[in-house]
Amino acid sequence: MQPSMTLFTKEMLLSTRLFSILAALGCILGVVILFLSFSLNPAPPTDPAQLTAYGKQYHNAILVGAWLQAISPLLIIFFVLAILHLAKATTRFAGLATLLGGSIFMNMFFPACLDTQQLS
Repeated sequence: MQPSMTLFTKEMLLSTRLFSILAALGCILGVVILFLSFSLNPAPPTDPAQLTAYGKQYHNAILVGAWLQAISPLLIIFFVLAILHLAKATTRFAGLATLLGGSIFMNMFFPACLDTQQLS
């Protein structure tokens, strides 16, 4: 009997190597997204009258940049959590401190990034 030809097998989904590769790719993607988000928009003008026109002209690009800046730290923190998991350090003090720091960062960062009511 031949094994079925599936794209992902149970052993492949649970392998440490695949988990490590996906975590690293997620971190690299997070850094690339962060650089991309900063290069999306030109620098805003300093004059308050021109700033309103700038906001109206680049409204969608500003929202996309804000969304990218919200997603990229999430991917980077997932990478840090993956390292903790692979090192089996989630129950040690350094691992717990890292978990606490990541959760505090995301708790403070995400609500500010997702508040689009101020931009309307």
